[in-house]
Amino acid sequence: MNTRSLLSLVLGLAAGVALTACGGGGSGGSSVAAASLRGAVILNNGSTANLGGISLTNPNTGKIVVTAPDGSFNFGTVPAGTVTIRLGGVAPVRTGEVTPADDGGGKGESGDGVGEGGVGGGEAGGDDDIGDDQGDDANDGDVADDGDGHDVGDDDADTTGVTGGEVVEVRLAIRNGKIESIQFGQSHDDDRECEGHLTKCASSDDPDVEGSVRAESRPDRQRLVIEVEHATAGRSLVAVVIDGSAVEASLGTKVVSLDGRAEWSINTATGGGLPFGVATAADLVGFHVEVRDAANAAISLVCGTISDLPNSAGDQTHVDSDGRAGLTRVGAPVGSEAHVRIKHRTGDEARDEFGVDAEHMGNGTVVNVWLENPSSAGTFTLVGALTVHDEGEGELEISTNHGAALPYAVASVTSLIGLRVELRSPASVVLFTGVVPPLATR
Repeated sequence: MNTRSLLSLVLGLAAGVALTACGGGGSGGSSVAAASLRGAVILNNGSTANLGGISLTNPNTGKIVVTAPDGSFNFGTVPAGTVTIRLGGVAPVRTGEVTPADDGGGKGESGDGVGEGGVGGGEAGGDDDIGDDQGDDANDGDVADDGDGHDVGDDDADTTGVTGGEVVEVRLAIRNGKIESIQFGQSHDDDRECEGHLTKCASSDDPDVEGSVRAESRPDRQRLVIEVEHATAGRSLVAVVIDGSAVEASLGTKVVSLDGRAEWSINTATGGGLPFGVATAADLVGFHVEVRDAANAAISLVCGTISDLPNSAGDQTHVDSDGRAGLTRVGAPVGSEAHVRIKHRTGDEARDEFGVDAEHMGNGTVVNVWLENPSSAGTFTLVGALTVHDEGEGELEISTNHGAALPYAVASVTSLIGLRVELRSPASVVLFTGVVPPLATR
């Protein structure tokens, strides 16, 4: 893409390269249908550590969320159509994005800071469809993205064709502030689907090849689709699915078209049978997929795993309510901001959360969170602290989902509504003040 990398994290995800679901779009305004967007960062900086505190933005709404310690996040409702996830908490730059690198002339993107070509270097050489920031797909119909069609090697990713009432689940991996792999899962009523990236295998001899695998489970059909792009035209390829016992099922041989594409598609609605005779696409979750050279099985071009299908929208029996309010700056630096928020979920996965965040403050600043005692008006107790990191942001989150007790051991955050909050320095100087907001059901 053409904007600067926003997050120098390593992300190794499962919610691949240019991952795009079905076509479609959405428009602004209150009449736009809504979907639910949630997911998790499953790999960060090449490890499973430090999954919490990662800022993500949904440019469609401008909402920013921060991952929990287990990497999970939840945007709640978002407009249907094209749904975008962006790394970091800064809105995309919409003007002046196109650089001379976008003409494929070999100069590369200038001064990205990390990743493609090193510090301040950008990409060297000519055009590369994997991990580059060219604007060649600026007219691909994506909404609220950076103007290109790249999901991997970029700092944002899109899934399109999301309809009202769908649940969109994302699994992410990050490296050097870029999305390294991503899987989107979508469900609506009894319709469930997931799409994931197939990575280039170690034995691949094609530098530009990309691939994806999509599984769909619907009342009227089961589908498995494996696609390859940017492969050598005229080459014969075979796709195989491999179960947990290393038994292989071939989907047959395809010849790569002149535009570099090959596709294997099984649809039970048209008489097709899924590999290994399984009844549903969900039965293939976790199976390995490879696309190989048909003449030399030792050359595997792309490979990956069929990811989990989300629960159907009809299976979501919980109700979410949340509240968020700004805190008034008192002794904090000019330009700094702070908020207090609560969340209450009933039904399945019931939980409560109390959180405070501070922004635009100095790296390393420690902020203590004091909360009024519900049994003693005007009496405050220290309930936690946050430390501002190098992006000028810090967060305290207390969630029963992670086994923590809410402040004052209350059973629900509803007991905290209306209590005063003060953010203080370690020297007890009041920096921000405010009140815990009421809940609103989404």
